[in-house]
Amino acid sequence: MNDDDLVSRDRAAQFLKRDTRTIKAALGDTPPDRAEPGKPKRWKIGTIRAALERHAVVNADYIRGNGTASSTVSLTSSSWR
Repeated sequence: MNDDDLVSRDRAAQFLKRDTRTIKAALGDTPPDRAEPGKPKRWKIGTIRAALERHAVVNADYIRGNGTASSTVSLTSSSWR
């Protein structure tokens, strides 16, 4: 399968060996590369791979405590003791 092949989220999860929920979260608001009435939405494998890479970077930043993680850090501050 190459980056231009169109697949559903379920097929992408099987092919890329990822959980369907991870694929769905990574795609977020990314519009499908093809949507036909009555058929599952489909994205190019390349689009899904790029979305997974962006998703991984955002999650890594969150885990490291950058950006949106500041509210989590405040929950562990000494003011709660």
